[in-house]
Amino acid sequence: MARRTDFALLGLTLLLMALGLAMLYSTSAVLAQMRYHDSLYFLKRQLLWGGFGLLGLWGMRCIPYSAQRRLARPALVCTLMALTLVLLLGKEVSGARRWLMIGSLSIQPSEFAKYTLLLYVARRLAMNQERLTWCAVALPRLYCPGWPAWALLGVDACALSYGTTHDVPQPLG
Repeated sequence: MARRTDFALLGLTLLLMALGLAMLYSTSAVLAQMRYHDSLYFLKRQLLWGGFGLLGLWGMRCIPYSAQRRLARPALVCTLMALTLVLLLGKEVSGARRWLMIGSLSIQPSEFAKYTLLLYVARRLAMNQERLTWCAVALPRLYCPGWPAWALLGVDACALSYGTTHDVPQPLG
């Protein structure tokens, strides 16, 4: 059974990407011209990475939900290992370790942690959906995704990469 495309969501995603590209160009064109003699330098790089992101979006869309559910735990373990490697071997910039260098390629595992955490929480909610019929039960379960989620956030916080730890809602108190 083929999956239908949510064109409204796809359109909003493309709109956000276009707005981000416009803001990037308006703030970086002068610096790019001075440094690289090409006012479109940063825009071209962002377009390339945005294209890779859209390919990833399409790739994940092609993987059935049941397979994504099975991949949630292995992805969580791999992400935890990558974040731990950042703590041990990561490149330090301005007092924070955020990047893993593999040759000339730099990877920021905390970006993968966002998707992995979302996938894990979705899996956990799907497995417990019969218990999620009442709001008083659903909200505490949403804020208590289990030790793996807190481990991801803890390892990421140890690397002082607060960009990811602030993206996840934190319970009050």
